[in-house]
Amino acid sequence: MWARRVVVSSLVVWIIGCADEERPPRNQEPDLSTCYAYSLRGSCRDSITRMEGTFVGGGTSLTLCGASTARQTSCTAGCAREGAFEVMFPLTGPIDTSTLSLLGHPAALCAETPEVQPGDVCHDGWSFPSSNTGVKRMTDAAVPCAPTRAKLAADGTVERNIRLACDPTEHCLDVTDTIAEDVPFAACDPAVVAELGTPNVNGVVAMAFGASACLLAWDDVAQVARSGRARPCVGDWQCGPHSLCDDQLVLLGTTMPPIAVCKPGPRGVLTPAMLSP
Repeated sequence: MWARRVVVSSLVVWIIGCADEERPPRNQEPDLSTCYAYSLRGSCRDSITRMEGTFVGGGTSLTLCGASTARQTSCTAGCAREGAFEVMFPLTGPIDTSTLSLLGHPAALCAETPEVQPGDVCHDGWSFPSSNTGVKRMTDAAVPCAPTRAKLAADGTVERNIRLACDPTEHCLDVTDTIAEDVPFAACDPAVVAELGTPNVNGVVAMAFGASACLLAWDDVAQVARSGRARPCVGDWQCGPHSLCDDQLVLLGTTMPPIAVCKPGPRGVLTPAMLSP
C-alpha cells in the first residue's frame, strides 16, 4: 500500500491505493464516469478567467479521480468582477449541477458575456445517475444560466438580484424566491477583529482562497469595529436577492489578490449597519 497527501484549499485529503494500480498519465484528464464532484474553484483576475473542478472516486480507489479538470479563457472587456470563489460538494445526496456547469463555461465571468434571461435555453453539461455518483463529463457542452446581474436603484442599492436555474426542460427558470438573503452577517473570528479592527477600519479580509472573507467597518458612535462574514463571489448571480458581488472594497491585512464578496449595495460602500451589532 502507499499513501499520498493532497492539499485542497485548507483541507487535507489522504488518497490511498495499491502500488500496482493503473493511473492516468499526468498529461491526460481522468475518466470521470465513476467519480464524485468534490469542489469547484473559479476566479477572474487581470482579464483571465479560470474554472477548476476537483474529483474523487474511481471504483474502489480514490486515485483514478485524484486530479483536476480546468478550463480558462481571456476576457476582451475585462472581468465582470475581480475575485475568486470555491464551492465544496457533498459526496452523498444531490449537488448543485448549475454551479458545476460553470466549469465548462468560464466566459460567464467576463464583462462582455451577455446576461442570461428567464426562458433561455440551458444545459447543465452534467449527468448524475444517482445523487453525486457516476459523473459523466460534458463540461464543454454546458450552457449555464449565468451570468445574471443585479438590478440597481438610482442610489446603487439592489432592487432585485435574479437567480436562475436550469429546469428539466433545459430552460432557465427564475428561482429567486427560493434563495436566502446574505444578511444579517454572522460576526467574524474575534481574533481577526482584535487584530484588524482599528479605528476607521473599512474593508474586507480574505481568509482563504475563495472560501471565506471578513468585512470590517468602524462604528463611530459605539467606537467599535463591526464585523461580518461574507461569501466570496465572481458574479451577482452567486449572491442573495438583495445583494450584489462587490469587488470595490479595500483589501485589509493581506497581500492576497483582490476579492469580491456578496453584500448589500452600493458597490464600494461598507457601513456598520450592514454588519453584525
